[in-house]
Amino acid sequence: MIQQAREQLTLLQKIQDKRKTYQQQYQQALTLNKANEFTDSNVVIATLLKDKTFKQRYYQDIRKNVLTLRKQNNASLKTLTGSVPALPNTAQSIAGTSGAQSSPSQNGQSKQNSQASSSSSSTTASVTNGASGTTSPSASSSSNQIQATRAELNEQGVDASQYSDAEIQAIIQRAAAQHLSLAQAVKTMNQSSDQIQATRDELSQAGFDASQYTDAQIEAILQQASSQHMSIAQAAKSLQ
Repeated sequence: MIQQAREQLTLLQKIQDKRKTYQQQYQQALTLNKANEFTDSNVVIATLLKDKTFKQRYYQDIRKNVLTLRKQNNASLKTLTGSVPALPNTAQSIAGTSGAQSSPSQNGQSKQNSQASSSSSSTTASVTNGASGTTSPSASSSSNQIQATRAELNEQGVDASQYSDAEIQAIIQRAAAQHLSLAQAVKTMNQSSDQIQATRDELSQAGFDASQYTDAQIEAILQQASSQHMSIAQAAKSLQ
């Protein structure tokens, strides 16, 4: 009886330790998902799913959350690119290490590979650190995503050169939020002339020179205000 109790206690401790590790990896994948780094999130998920121990009944609740998150990632990737890209080689190498958690350097390399292979993730993060004025780590990701989005829009028959970086980001946000292709997102960016004029009036009242904005830029401000729950003035400042 005592021996059995000790064995059960040892097993319980192992399960608790594993649950803690798996939960941390799930949170890592969830954080990447919220940052719109869908491919990188899938890399972490692949690592979890490659672990045979993770299939045991003790971890089914976490596994269910992981599978749901992967489904969300794949849906977002399909919305942005029209398909779910395969994990890059480095990501597959990471995923093949059963039960191991990706190191920061591995994640960084995976991110570079995923960005080079496909326009797989969008970004809404600010690219500049307001306190120091230096470029934040998300700046490179944002720049690469904007370039990839421009290329994809051109392939879909849309002249992407007419849009500023801020407008491209607004298009990405609309595509992800409304589950549209990038070309469809551009079309739905068109606002009525009355709404554009009303927005110009509101910007003027807030102390902005509304004449400096094109109609497309006004549309981007409207989209930013709607998606980020900002005032028109706050949205205009955030896109400057």
